[in-house]
Amino acid sequence: MLFFCAFSFLFGYLIEGDEEVVLAAVKCKWWALKYASRMMKDDERVVLAAVSQHGKALQFASVMMAHNKKVVLAAVTNYGRGLRWASKELKGDKQVVMAAVKQSWYAMTYASKRLQGDLDVVLKAVNQCGIVIGDASDELRGNKEVVLIAVANCGSALHWVSEELKGDKDVVLAAVRQDGDALEDASEELRGDKEVVLQAVIEYGRALKYASDLMKNDKQVVLAAVNRFGEALEFASENLRGDKWVVMAAVSTKREAFRFASPVFQSAGLMHFWYSLQVVGRI
Repeated sequence: MLFFCAFSFLFGYLIEGDEEVVLAAVKCKWWALKYASRMMKDDERVVLAAVSQHGKALQFASVMMAHNKKVVLAAVTNYGRGLRWASKELKGDKQVVMAAVKQSWYAMTYASKRLQGDLDVVLKAVNQCGIVIGDASDELRGNKEVVLIAVANCGSALHWVSEELKGDKDVVLAAVRQDGDALEDASEELRGDKEVVLQAVIEYGRALKYASDLMKNDKQVVLAAVNRFGEALEFASENLRGDKWVVMAAVSTKREAFRFASPVFQSAGLMHFWYSLQVVGRI
């Protein structure tokens, strides 16, 4: 309450544009810049004080300050996403963008198209979060070095890479080891590659859904999947959904997986199957 009263008293000075009062206010609360006069929002000393507290204050600065490199650098150094409010010119300044991306990978989404195609900028960003590869240039989304880094820390980044690299085994293996679901974006050929599919289902059993029909009928692959996620049995071949050992492995992981066993298996071997599970202590 005391702060509210004090701020209400100062509000008139903020509007009038008393530099010392405004300076004191933004040093205390960066968002006070919002209530400053146009003249104060155009004052480098005041705006620097505000953005040094928090880069978000840049949104309340004047257009001229959004063109001021010193001010924008101070803002993005502590809040990378503040690049959003920088001038178009400074969104294309490598020093500014590198400072922003260093603080937050997301800042790359606000960089100029030219810098979204700059190797240094993109590497700095994807080392923090691979998903930002989606904002990189076509050339860099086809750069194996960059893509390997991206998918190694965010497997789902595979969705955004070039078609050629979706068919590169090294890239796809790195992606599915981090996120088995990335198998969905692999090339048709690699969704039928046993090494790739095994890695995917070991990381996340449900990734069996995206495997080729041949892999869905591979007992080693399916066992690996259901041992990780019992209900992956749903995606196995009809043949393996009727295999006693596969179904037993699935049910031992999650009892409800039994509903995905083949109808023939359920009708023909239900009683014997449940008896077998009880004997081995599975349920």
